[in-house]
Amino acid sequence: MLAYQVIDGVSVWSDPTRRDAAVQQEVLDAHAGTVEVLHRLRPIRVCMPRADEHDPYKD
Repeated sequence: MLAYQVIDGVSVWSDPTRRDAAVQQEVLDAHAGTVEVLHRLRPIRVCMPRADEHDPYKD
């Protein structure tokens, strides 16, 4: 379920049901013996172009 919000004048679609942080921790825990995590980054926002704009980084 996507929720539409406007944050600081920027239109944002978000999914409040996602549990990204928990999934990331599960992945890190699975690799606990093979990697050392020095820093965990927490994104502030994700910016995307409008539908009519070219996105050179689109997958």
